[in-house]
Amino acid sequence: MTKTIPLLLLVLLLILSCSQRKNKSDDIQFRIDKSLLGEFFKDSATQITIQIPIGWVAIQKKEDSISRKLKTALSAVSSQIKVKELYYDTVSNEASLSILDVSGWSEVDLRRIHTNPDSVFNAAKKWQSVNKAEFIYRGIPFYQYILFNENYVNIKLITTGTTSDSSKIEFDFILTQKEYKKNAKKIESSIGSIGGI
Repeated sequence: MTKTIPLLLLVLLLILSCSQRKNKSDDIQFRIDKSLLGEFFKDSATQITIQIPIGWVAIQKKEDSISRKLKTALSAVSSQIKVKELYYDTVSNEASLSILDVSGWSEVDLRRIHTNPDSVFNAAKKWQSVNKAEFIYRGIPFYQYILFNENYVNIKLITTGTTSDSSKIEFDFILTQKEYKKNAKKIESSIGSIGGI
């Protein structure tokens, strides 16, 4: 139990950063350390950009045990999800970022998910907790979900971007608890780097 206390504090800080705003139009603030950031990813459908944590590399079309595990796990969640890109931490191999096309989800789907995220993200009851938030950052609306158990942390950010079509993108960070503690500043900087073209 003592191992989860530092993690709970980190999760609480992320949730509070989203909830402590005067109204939905206020930007939240992230601490961005540019020295912790690597390559840019640009999504043409949603016009969203993000900088990937430094030391994390794209799997691209590489077929190894890591990419197969990630793709299997993602396809098990929903057939409506398409993988745009997968990145993983080359140092630990215990941290990854999946960039997903979730355009198959309608606005009704997203609202239903946000109302009851456990029904979608925790149907198998593998997570101890699923925390949710809704916020606007740099003019971009986001749904955020933080899932954790004694072994893993999963941070999901879903947005329609700033376009008027039905395109939707999800940034999905998943790490072991140990690696989350090591990479927390990288994750915050990466999320803080998100912007529109």
